Amino acid sequence: MKKWLLSVAWVLLGLLAVSAFVISTGNRSAQVSPTVSSYAPSGTSALADFLRMRGYQVVVDGHAKPKLQKGDVAIAFQFMTEENSVFGQSDSESTALQDTENSIEGQLKGGGLVFWLPIGRDFEAASGGAQYSAAYTRIDGKSRTLSGDSSKIDADSDSSVNLLSDKDNAFITGDRLGDHGYAVTYSDGIGLTNRFLDKANNAQTFAELLKTYAPDSHRIVFTEATFGKVTTVGFLETLGPWAEGSWYQFLFVLGVIVFTWNQRFGLPIRRRKVQAGGRELVDALTDTMVRAKATSMSLDSAYNRADARIRKVVKLPRDASEGERDRTLPENILQRLKEVKVASTMDKVRPREALTLVVKLEAAVNEFTAANSSVQTKPRRRKKTA
Repeated sequence: MKKWLLSVAWVLLGLLAVSAFVISTGNRSAQVSPTVSSYAPSGTSALADFLRMRGYQVVVDGHAKPKLQKGDVAIAFQFMTEENSVFGQSDSESTALQDTENSIEGQLKGGGLVFWLPIGRDFEAASGGAQYSAAYTRIDGKSRTLSGDSSKIDADSDSSVNLLSDKDNAFITGDRLGDHGYAVTYSDGIGLTNRFLDKANNAQTFAELLKTYAPDSHRIVFTEATFGKVTTVGFLETLGPWAEGSWYQFLFVLGVIVFTWNQRFGLPIRRRKVQAGGRELVDALTDTMVRAKATSMSLDSAYNRADARIRKVVKLPRDASEGERDRTLPENILQRLKEVKVASTMDKVRPREALTLVVKLEAAVNEFTAANSSVQTKPRRRKKTA
């Protein structure tokens, strides 16, 4: 009955573990994470690979103020709220994101392109509407070239140029940044995620936008700070590359100093061998006897050691016979000596049985020695003086 209950308990624990794994996996897939390192449906690893295949250098920058160069292309995903507002967070978060946006546009005014790609936080909910709009960047389903032209984007005008529209609603718009930069804004950037990049003409439309507004660009930067994944800048990184290089050189020199602290500088290293002592000899002899299964030798050695101790206690010469020795011994020691003597003459004795015989003999000899050591010897007579 107990075994049956234990089996049921293990089955229930297994089902609980599988359920927890499925739930956690579902939660991760529902959370939007448009990072280059993510292979989830909402990630952008497919977009990065697509750009690398076309010869672009792909860089990921998570700084609050990304470091962009003249002629770079910035890909900036942003989170939308239900009101379709990009910066719908708290005041501090909204200010930080606004500073990031201003930094990107300010650096690309002299030449470059930025893609503003809003995306909903709930990926599954956004995917449901994507089949009608966002997943099809060519909303009407027709294959056609972009309607926008760089000459139509006026730097002095505040209005955006409609590059791609769905009836009366603009889906992709373009703006000028300064005199030489451009900003292309999607109404929904979900079409460039891993799940929808290969749908309809999403990838082709994005490639045409790059060719039209950044024909000479070779470096594309994913600015992950625009959707809240900010990389914390350390003290050394703030100082510059020279500080990091100096720090690593210092660690290397410190490691060399520690390694050579106790070395004989300029002289050959002398290897000091540990001298073997009596303990090593005993261990080696024991190991040899165990591997050879020489229990008879161990029993014979134990017998001789016990015999020597007994003769010393009863003051019996070494050349005396065993019969003379046995006449002074109690019955229990005689029995133990006999057992060990007989076992030492046998061909095969198990190590455990031999150890038991030796332990019993040692105990009997110790008891006999303790009993006879209390007997005091007679004092010597003093010589009479005249």
